[in-house]
Amino acid sequence: MSADLTSAPTASLVAPTAAELAEHFSTVASALSYWADKYKLSAGHVNFLKQPTIEVFEQHEDALLDLDVPSSMGGDAEGKAGGVSSLVAALQSFEDVHLKRLDFMILKPVGKGAFGRVFKGVRVADGAEVALKVIDLEEAKEDVQTIATEIRALAASKGCPQLITYYTSYVTGTLLWIAMEYLDAGSVLDKVKIKPLRESAAAIICREVLLGLDYLALDGKIHRDIKAANILLSSAGNVKLADFGASGQLTDTMTKCNTFVGSPYWMAPEVMTQSRYDGKADIWSLGITLLEMLNGKPPMHDVPPLKAIRLIPKNPSPQVPRGIYGDELTTFINACLTKDPAQRPSLSELLKFPFIRNARPIEDLPGLLTRSSEKTEKKDKKDAATRPEPTAKSEAAAKSDPEA
Repeated sequence: MSADLTSAPTASLVAPTAAELAEHFSTVASALSYWADKYKLSAGHVNFLKQPTIEVFEQHEDALLDLDVPSSMGGDAEGKAGGVSSLVAALQSFEDVHLKRLDFMILKPVGKGAFGRVFKGVRVADGAEVALKVIDLEEAKEDVQTIATEIRALAASKGCPQLITYYTSYVTGTLLWIAMEYLDAGSVLDKVKIKPLRESAAAIICREVLLGLDYLALDGKIHRDIKAANILLSSAGNVKLADFGASGQLTDTMTKCNTFVGSPYWMAPEVMTQSRYDGKADIWSLGITLLEMLNGKPPMHDVPPLKAIRLIPKNPSPQVPRGIYGDELTTFINACLTKDPAQRPSLSELLKFPFIRNARPIEDLPGLLTRSSEKTEKKDKKDAATRPEPTAKSEAAAKSDPEA
């Protein structure tokens, strides 16, 4: 439906007559086809507009009925004209809100975030690929403050290679559009769902996450929702933190938060108990994320979330025994999962651990994530067959807990 996405859409110089508009807006399909031609819309954007267009038609059902009743069969010609006029006016208003300013265009859906849907799109001015998060503010009334927090955190992250780049945000009708950098290789979770990562790949990802967290710390921020799903990848090997909806600000006068946010299985014990906590909560979450990368799932994944919230603070931390992974990885992960945050290493200390210092260059990551080599496949199958799965004491305790 679109010939050239890089040229800004322009309306026809000759305004359509009332009769032509009535014809263009006679059905949902004809309205979408009219807009697709007029604004050079992509097929993905047309599909995005389909449901709200249907809703406009449904709100003017009387007009639709009038269209189908000829005057010779008792139809009221004056009422019919009024009904059609009402529908056309509503569709023109919809067009003014959603299409007259078209800075970005949707290509296809790529996922669903904590708030709203996420699409791959393009910037109309130059055809650059972008990620578009679209949030219906009517549906997210109670979460407006959290959404505003995400936008502020995104805007403050410009200049850090390990954080998603924010472009702009704007509102059309009740829809909030957030335009961000698009990464074409999906999330770490996408990779883990196919197959757990090698230690060498996990080391690179951990290093990049630590650098991103270190940048946030310079501005007094913590992420509070570190997990594989929120670490995005590009085919060139870039690793970037995303989803700042839970991000918290640490001020000079109050250096610890005490709000309950994050995903339960990755959440630090001090967050569960709503104690005052700081950036070391992100370090615990990184340790859990590392186990997720290596095993495919976080510890206690088979325990109901509410039960996990109760058990994580009182159970021993999921320390990894020696001999399952390399010594450098084992030392690093057990340090991250130190239960007492006062004894847990800081970001600067973790960046000096051998597991991080000896991580390979980021350019090596795409190759480490590729499993096309037959030799590698055979080795991985052998490793999987001989490697014992780490059994965290917390998992064992969770399964033996009589409370459901």
